Amino acid sequence: DEASLSFRESALAYERRSQPAQAARMFGLQGDAQSEAGKDDMAIVAFRESVKRFRELKDEPAIAAQVKNLANALFRLNRLEEARDEIEATLKSAPAKSADVAALHAMLGAVYRGLKDFDKATATSIQAIQMSEELQDYEFAVFVATKASDALTKLERPADAEKVRQ
Repeated sequence: DEASLSFRESALAYERRSQPAQAARMFGLQGDAQSEAGKDDMAIVAFRESVKRFRELKDEPAIAAQVKNLANALFRLNRLEEARDEIEATLKSAPAKSADVAALHAMLGAVYRGLKDFDKATATSIQAIQMSEELQDYEFAVFVATKASDALTKLERPADAEKVRQ
């Protein structure tokens, strides 16, 4: 709670000094602190504030990073439709390729699996893997392939699991 409060106070101080990007970052850090403390409901509020401020600044890379954090918190609370909507809206305007965009695709695959939309889950996971490979982030590509494949296998979707492994 102390770290969360400190980040919020810092955000407001940056806002008073007309440093909106720093204020937005501090709200994101506040969300991180709340998530680490197991307070995802409160983290969601801070992440939404950070996303809103970065959208006002039109900082697409920062938006993608904060939406990734927001979606993770929503996912942990099983608020899958909200996570899906946030990610899909962000991907429409996100930079073509970045590590955060690849992570958003991977997260969206997990969300679709949770929503039992296996065709979209498979396609989105493959997209995350391909983007990671293009970015030469082979470690993340293997991580996504393994997680998605394992999850699809457990859900008795062997054909989809095989598609992801390829």
